[in-house]
Amino acid sequence: MIIGGDIKSIKIFKENIQAHFKMEDLGEIRYALGIEVSRDRKLKTISLYQELYVNKILAEFGMMDCKSVATPMIQRTHLVPSNKEESSTNFEYRKAVGLLNYLTSCSRPDLAYVTSSLSQFLEKPLRYHVAAFNQALHYLQGTKSYELTLGGNVLTEIQGY
Repeated sequence: MIIGGDIKSIKIFKENIQAHFKMEDLGEIRYALGIEVSRDRKLKTISLYQELYVNKILAEFGMMDCKSVATPMIQRTHLVPSNKEESSTNFEYRKAVGLLNYLTSCSRPDLAYVTSSLSQFLEKPLRYHVAAFNQALHYLQGTKSYELTLGGNVLTEIQGY
């Protein structure tokens, strides 16, 4: 992926790279590392979204047909650590939270609080930690088309909960 200020500089850079390495120009970026990219030259924006990745997560945990909810975490949820010696679930909790963390760090800052909260219990997750993760999946079902738009001059409405 090459990013530059003007087409001439990008062209010169590509020619220099091609002189030393085998390189294929695939045109404008559309998809990389699970992130879909769209560009609006008129508005001068780039949007990042991960609908395919969200669908993969939902499928991984058997939640493709789950109902959507309005928030990623139930109001007044207070997750606490386990007092028990061992975790009381066989759920792949670390993997689940890791998938959610990647989504959060790439294009979904709206999931930062729930991801941070769930990450605190990677060592000894309990059933209610898994239930909180499932709540986040229900939220993803209804918001899978959300995108992070960068640049532009348009004022956007900030949504919060």
